[in-house]
Amino acid sequence: MKKKVILTIVIVLIAAIALMMVGCENYDNATFDKGNGTPAQSNGGSVVVQGGYVYFINGYAGYLDDAQANWFGNPLKGAIMRYEVGGDVADAEVIVPKTVVSSAANTGFSIYGDYIYYVTPSVEEARDGSVLHDNLQFVRTGLDGQNTQVILEIENGTSTNYKYTPDGLLYVRDGKLYFKSTKADKFKASKDGEVVVEEFSSIYFPVNESGNASLADCVFYTVAATAPNDYTNTLYVYANGTSTKVIDKTTYTATQDYKQEFSISILDHVVEKNGDLSIFYTKTYYKSTSSTGTNSGVYAYRFSKDFSFDPAAERQISASALSAITAIGFEEGVLDASSTLTLYRYDVATGKAAIPTLFKDDDGSITKATVLGVADGFVYYSVENVAYRYKMDGTSYVQCLGADEIHSGFIAPELVEIDGDLCLVYFSEGHVDYLYYYNISEFDGEAQVETLLGEMTEEDIENDKKDDNEDSSDDHAGHNH
Repeated sequence: MKKKVILTIVIVLIAAIALMMVGCENYDNATFDKGNGTPAQSNGGSVVVQGGYVYFINGYAGYLDDAQANWFGNPLKGAIMRYEVGGDVADAEVIVPKTVVSSAANTGFSIYGDYIYYVTPSVEEARDGSVLHDNLQFVRTGLDGQNTQVILEIENGTSTNYKYTPDGLLYVRDGKLYFKSTKADKFKASKDGEVVVEEFSSIYFPVNESGNASLADCVFYTVAATAPNDYTNTLYVYANGTSTKVIDKTTYTATQDYKQEFSISILDHVVEKNGDLSIFYTKTYYKSTSSTGTNSGVYAYRFSKDFSFDPAAERQISASALSAITAIGFEEGVLDASSTLTLYRYDVATGKAAIPTLFKDDDGSITKATVLGVADGFVYYSVENVAYRYKMDGTSYVQCLGADEIHSGFIAPELVEIDGDLCLVYFSEGHVDYLYYYNISEFDGEAQVETLLGEMTEEDIENDKKDDNEDSSDDHAGHNH
């Protein structure tokens, strides 16, 4: 009798395990060629060129309410695909069949060593059957498509500020900065990394677009003063496992007008061609005990390997406060688009900020612009989600790249070299949020027809046709008026 009971229990357990296996996600995948090992270009965005392949996110899928729709192996939209450099995008294959998405500002993917690093929403379900996609998973998959591992999972973490580096994952949680090494063979997803910064008042994550170690693997952060009526802060940099003080109360020499003690706020950064890291920041000073500060403008500093700061090498590139800058370079300056598109830079001859250069289109100043990038003397920007470019020396008119509408809520458009051509890559609002591009190298001044970078699902092909038909009907209706 006991043997029968034991046998019955064993059978029930086997059946339960089988059901669990059927109802659980697994990471089985096809095996892919790892490529030739050349370092990555354009890490951290929607397209990465590495090892002889072009990798890209196949559209913006958003958060899926069906858990199984984002099980490994199921997604096409939102997955990471790749094709050979010099090949045809029509031959692209899905190498990471998971949706890449979060609400963090720097969502994208990176390739370091033999792995693709990305983020994806959890596929776990609550008791009521709703998907817990507010839980964010940090994941890696081998370049051969194998050995997919969840490095970390954070509950209610979709807006987590983070970045991958060649050595690990840096992320913010509960007001602290953590580092979790990716050099391990296995990970416990529920286990945090080590706390490397206990407290800060603001934090800034530079982006390392290369596949190698870079000064941009650092993190800058400020710590607010604690004394009564003291509204200044101290700027630190966390790099190579150590925090270093950059700017504090003793950095600058006091003047007769006010103490040279500031509140620092980093606006942007650039990795220079020689590998130096330039940061662009505001300095706000305070008189007496008033909490109302005075912004003294925008400054730039160029760091080399040791992150040492020499006040004499600091450059003021604007005497006025700027709020929407895009840095071009330490020598080249910044573009500001907070009101009119304007270039600010440092004048070496005079030793102070140069007179700003106001960019103008055919009808006057360029307003309501969002800067997308700078290349070969042109600034690329969007107005009302349509892409344009303007030659910064003013020798040509504004040129519209095309009529497609750029998706403004996911990864920002980026200038990327693909197959030797400079391309503006963006998620298309006009084509059900798939990745599209304009080939800048072939641009002749006439508006281009946008090109799909990826593969649509059958459903989205139909939805895209409907959108095109509706747009065509609207155009005809407009003509009838």
